[in-house]
Amino acid sequence: MQVLALQHKTYSRGSIEAVSPDPSVPPSISNNHYSDPRDFEIQRAAMYELLKIANTSALSGYVDAKRESSVPDDVLADGLKCAFLGPSWRGRGSQDMPFAVLPCLPDLPASNEEWAKWYRKNAISSYHYFGTAAVGSVVETGTFTVKGTQGLHVIDASIFPNPPRVNPQHTIMAVGHYVGTKLAGQAR
Repeated sequence: MQVLALQHKTYSRGSIEAVSPDPSVPPSISNNHYSDPRDFEIQRAAMYELLKIANTSALSGYVDAKRESSVPDDVLADGLKCAFLGPSWRGRGSQDMPFAVLPCLPDLPASNEEWAKWYRKNAISSYHYFGTAAVGSVVETGTFTVKGTQGLHVIDASIFPNPPRVNPQHTIMAVGHYVGTKLAGQAR
């Protein structure tokens, strides 16, 4: 199984910056994951809760057990070794975790440093980026114009200061409809 804990309230902030007026030149992006230690603590606590839930009898029929394997250590990728029992994986905690979690978790019990290393290596962002042009800081409230400009509007997920708890497409379309209707009314 893969374990996923969505974090809706984050404290770390990244940045995005145009490096050229040429639109074919990608911007400079710094995700800055876990720069605020509170984000790491929230993720670590969520991971422990998810592992406890996955280990309940109610989910036993939905969670795959580790499989016996004769695959040698030098063939199996490190990120897959924990899914098997046999010569490929006999690390600390391999017997303690009755199910396979991919990518492999740090050996449990893991220290804060081991968890931090694991998250930095394996955590990814959602494909929906939020807050890079947040309303109130970059975009004017109500008009959705970029501060200090005229006629330049931003209508996408970047205007949300925090991620919504649902898929953002409908919210983005609703904001687009709202601003589009206002702009169409002004054009008359």
